[in-house]
Amino acid sequence: MGLEPLQAFFSTLSQTWSKESQQQYSGFQSLSVCAVDGIVWSMPHTKENFNRFGSSKGKTVPAPNPQMRATCLVNANTHEIIDAKLGSMDQGELTLANQLKAPPQSITLFDRAYFSGDFLINWHSQTQDSHWLMQAKDNLRYEVIKQHSKHDAHIRMSVSPRAKKLNPLLGEYWEARLIDIEHLGKTRRYITSLMDSKAYPPKEVGMLYIQRWEIEICYRKN
Repeated sequence: MGLEPLQAFFSTLSQTWSKESQQQYSGFQSLSVCAVDGIVWSMPHTKENFNRFGSSKGKTVPAPNPQMRATCLVNANTHEIIDAKLGSMDQGELTLANQLKAPPQSITLFDRAYFSGDFLINWHSQTQDSHWLMQAKDNLRYEVIKQHSKHDAHIRMSVSPRAKKLNPLLGEYWEARLIDIEHLGKTRRYITSLMDSKAYPPKEVGMLYIQRWEIEICYRKN
């Protein structure tokens, strides 16, 4: 059949199921809740698979079987895979994630490995209301534009020279919202594209991030 017809078939099915899920399951203030993460799958032991996909490198020897890296976009409520990109082991998760299509009217949860101004700006601008949320890095450098409250701020960050080299259309800065919440006796920091502090209170946004672990269940990692 070939690759392109299968891709079109998967895309049609996933988009249809995603729309049905949005109608049946509650999201976050009219936004469907999604998550993105990567996974490595072992493949049949053939020369062709080794040549095409490679394998992970251990401390002393490579993995015994060829492996494939995948980055998937999953509905956190239904565990449906909305989009997926597959690649060889020399491709990183972020490289594959750049090929995913952000769903409209959604909030997508990422881990800190996906922190990239270029990637997150593009994700937010792909479709209408395609928002994102992740834990903030401890060494995050930023400037406060507006302080909504003690633990809630509109910030801007410098675009790195490397990012500007890869994408000359980027400006000098990009903006986001930084929030702190107390949970289980610890202060946790999150960064998000949900800029409206009244529509999206800090505590509710921070607690939403717990659903990122649903993608681990989807992959049956635990």
